[in-house]
Amino acid sequence: MSKVKFYELERNDELAKIEARINNEINVKGADGASVRLFRTSDGQIGYSANGLPARQGRRVLDIVHRSVCQVIGTTRGRPFKAPTHQVKCRVPEKAYQRLMQEAKKMHLVPSRLAGEMLTQRLGV
Repeated sequence: MSKVKFYELERNDELAKIEARINNEINVKGADGASVRLFRTSDGQIGYSANGLPARQGRRVLDIVHRSVCQVIGTTRGRPFKAPTHQVKCRVPEKAYQRLMQEAKKMHLVPSRLAGEMLTQRLGV
């Protein structure tokens, strides 16, 4: 089974305008020389490639680039700030746990996230 995925990438004027705003933001934040090229996949997701990252400050500049892209595009990662979560421990039979691990791996999730999503779906919350 091959793990290779092919994406059709496209660019348009809208992405070029957003790209210009991001590159301006990156330069204002002190990452001179770094730039970003945006692309959109055929399923509508926006991605970027970062260019001109200095080797000495690579991690710091990469953080600036990523935060700038997320800020301009309006993407957030993780749960919202101050959103309450509750830790729940439960006992699951070994077969169910192994199945949960397999399904989580297929969906690129951690098992606890998958279990939480399944519970909220089941309870209709």
